[in-house]
Amino acid sequence: MQEATPSYLSKIMEENLITDKPAVADLSEREIAFLQLACTDLPYKAFAPLMQVNPRMVETTRDKLFRKLEVRSRVGLAVYAVKNGIHRAG
Repeated sequence: MQEATPSYLSKIMEENLITDKPAVADLSEREIAFLQLACTDLPYKAFAPLMQVNPRMVETTRDKLFRKLEVRSRVGLAVYAVKNGIHRAG
């Protein structure tokens, strides 16, 4: 197993960020709001009242974004959001 050096981690991140994922313009307002919330430490169940939708819509939006952005986790959603200026790190 490769040691997690900074250069190795940079290489992995670069390989995983260079994709043909949809542009932000292809996302709905609800999807953008979801991505902004995904960058917080709030649990998914807290998203519904903030987005003014029912909890099932939060799950549907999450699953749709996983497919649309070809990611498998909340971390993948957050990486996409930061990379595309939806959320600014720091």
